[in-house]
Amino acid sequence: MEIARIALIVALPLLAGCKLVDQRTFYPPAKPEPTSLAAQPQRDIPALIIRIGALEPDWHTAVADLVEQSIGRQPDARFEIVAAIAPNGSAQDQTSAARDIAQAIGALGVLPSRTILGLRTVDGTTVLDIRIFVR
Repeated sequence: MEIARIALIVALPLLAGCKLVDQRTFYPPAKPEPTSLAAQPQRDIPALIIRIGALEPDWHTAVADLVEQSIGRQPDARFEIVAAIAPNGSAQDQTSAARDIAQAIGALGVLPSRTILGLRTVDGTTVLDIRIFVR
């Protein structure tokens, strides 16, 4: 009994600096570098949102300003025009408005190959809009 007590007293200072071995010892959680987070582009934030309707202002000047600023910063910018539609509604008005916006962007000197048209469905809202993303 005395030998076990002496062994415990001798081993106690040796074990004081130890820590438990678990999964985090061999595979620590990866922390992203602050520079890599800043370098990631904001993909889901539209550069311009246009609501099409009788009470909405004319969108031509806003689109012209967006194209001018985007081409000034990034000469090879691509424009993605996404129209929101209701799940069971007609997409005809939204698609024609998105096509008009794409034609206006093309009239400003952007090649048609750098313009992408798309549709997305939106649940539970009556406000349908067109979002323009600059890539």
